[in-house]
Amino acid sequence: MATVTWSGTSGSKYETELCEIGRPFTTNPGVYIFCKPGREAGKWKCLYVGECENFNDRLNTNLEGHHRWDCIKKHGATHVCVTQVNGGKLSRTAVETDLRQRLDPPCNRQ
Repeated sequence: MATVTWSGTSGSKYETELCEIGRPFTTNPGVYIFCKPGREAGKWKCLYVGECENFNDRLNTNLEGHHRWDCIKKHGATHVCVTQVNGGKLSRTAVETDLRQRLDPPCNRQ
Protein backbone atom coordinates (compact mmCIF):
# COMPACT_ATOMS: atom_id res chain seq x y z
CA MET A 1 0.00 0.00 0.00
CA ALA A 2 1.41 3.38 -1.03
CA THR A 3 0.96 6.28 1.35
CA VAL A 4 1.23 10.06 1.15
CA THR A 5 1.55 12.30 4.21
CA TRP A 6 -0.17 15.69 3.98
CA SER A 7 0.25 18.54 6.50
CA GLY A 8 -2.53 20.78 7.76
CA THR A 9 -2.43 24.42 8.85
CA SER A 10 -2.32 23.25 12.47
CA GLY A 11 0.94 21.41 11.82
CA SER A 12 -0.82 18.04 12.13
CA LYS A 13 0.31 15.40 9.66
CA TYR A 14 -2.19 13.05 8.06
CA GLU A 15 -1.04 9.78 6.54
CA THR A 16 -3.28 8.78 3.66
CA GLU A 17 -3.58 5.73 1.43
CA LEU A 18 -2.83 6.55 -2.23
CA CYS A 19 -5.38 4.94 -4.60
CA GLU A 20 -6.20 5.09 -8.29
CA ILE A 21 -9.47 6.84 -9.06
CA GLY A 22 -12.36 4.48 -9.71
CA ARG A 23 -11.36 1.55 -7.54
CA PRO A 24 -13.72 0.06 -4.94
CA PHE A 25 -13.37 1.45 -1.41
CA THR A 26 -14.47 0.49 2.07
CA THR A 27 -17.65 1.99 3.46
CA ASN A 28 -15.68 3.81 6.18
CA PRO A 29 -16.01 7.55 6.88
CA GLY A 30 -13.13 9.93 6.38
CA VAL A 31 -11.34 12.61 4.43
CA TYR A 32 -10.18 12.31 0.82
CA ILE A 33 -7.84 14.29 -1.42
CA PHE A 34 -7.97 14.17 -5.21
CA CYS A 35 -4.44 14.66 -6.52
CA LYS A 36 -2.00 14.19 -9.37
CA PRO A 37 1.77 13.68 -9.55
CA GLY A 38 3.70 16.86 -8.79
CA ARG A 39 6.71 18.23 -10.61
CA GLU A 40 9.17 16.65 -8.19
CA ALA A 41 9.45 12.87 -8.08
CA GLY A 42 7.43 11.40 -5.22
CA LYS A 43 5.49 14.63 -4.64
CA TRP A 44 1.74 15.04 -5.17
CA LYS A 45 -0.33 18.11 -6.05
CA CYS A 46 -3.61 18.47 -4.16
CA LEU A 47 -6.62 19.35 -6.33
CA TYR A 48 -9.57 18.92 -3.95
CA VAL A 49 -10.10 18.03 -0.28
CA GLY A 50 -13.41 16.63 0.93
CA GLU A 51 -15.04 14.56 3.65
CA CYS A 52 -17.62 11.81 3.46
CA GLU A 53 -19.50 9.27 5.52
CA ASN A 54 -18.86 6.43 3.07
CA PHE A 55 -15.76 6.27 0.84
CA ASN A 56 -17.26 3.77 -1.60
CA ASP A 57 -20.41 5.84 -2.19
CA ARG A 58 -18.55 9.13 -2.64
CA LEU A 59 -15.49 7.94 -4.55
CA ASN A 60 -16.79 4.99 -6.53
CA THR A 61 -20.56 4.45 -6.85
CA ASN A 62 -21.50 8.16 -7.06
CA LEU A 63 -18.21 9.61 -8.31
CA GLU A 64 -19.68 11.09 -11.51
CA GLY A 65 -22.22 12.97 -9.35
CA HIS A 66 -19.55 14.67 -7.22
CA HIS A 67 -20.36 18.40 -7.25
CA ARG A 68 -16.77 19.32 -8.24
CA TRP A 69 -16.04 16.35 -10.53
CA ASP A 70 -15.75 18.53 -13.67
CA CYS A 71 -13.09 20.71 -12.02
CA ILE A 72 -11.26 17.69 -10.61
CA LYS A 73 -11.13 16.03 -14.06
CA LYS A 74 -10.15 19.31 -15.76
CA HIS A 75 -7.15 19.67 -13.43
CA GLY A 76 -5.98 16.15 -14.31
CA ALA A 77 -6.60 14.15 -11.12
CA THR A 78 -5.17 10.63 -11.39
CA HIS A 79 -5.40 9.47 -7.77
CA VAL A 80 -7.28 9.94 -4.55
CA CYS A 81 -5.78 9.77 -1.06
CA VAL A 82 -8.01 8.56 1.76
CA THR A 83 -7.75 8.52 5.53
CA GLN A 84 -10.37 7.16 7.87
CA VAL A 85 -11.66 9.68 10.43
CA ASN A 86 -13.94 8.45 13.19
CA GLY A 87 -15.99 10.63 15.52
CA GLY A 88 -18.67 11.94 13.17
CA LYS A 89 -19.04 14.81 10.74
CA LEU A 90 -17.52 17.40 13.10
CA SER A 91 -14.29 15.40 13.32
CA ARG A 92 -14.14 14.88 9.55
CA THR A 93 -14.86 18.56 8.87
CA ALA A 94 -12.10 19.64 11.26
CA VAL A 95 -9.51 17.50 9.42
CA GLU A 96 -10.83 18.58 6.01
CA THR A 97 -10.64 22.28 6.98
CA ASP A 98 -7.13 21.90 8.41
CA LEU A 99 -5.90 20.33 5.16
CA ARG A 100 -7.85 22.60 2.81
CA GLN A 101 -6.54 25.77 4.46
CA ARG A 102 -2.93 24.61 4.13
CA LEU A 103 -3.12 23.01 0.68
CA ASP A 104 -5.39 25.63 -1.01
CA PRO A 105 -6.64 23.20 -3.69
CA PRO A 106 -7.93 24.82 -6.90
CA CYS A 107 -11.17 22.81 -6.98
CA ASN A 108 -12.18 23.89 -3.46
CA ARG A 109 -12.14 27.56 -4.47
CA GLN A 110 -15.51 29.14 -5.24
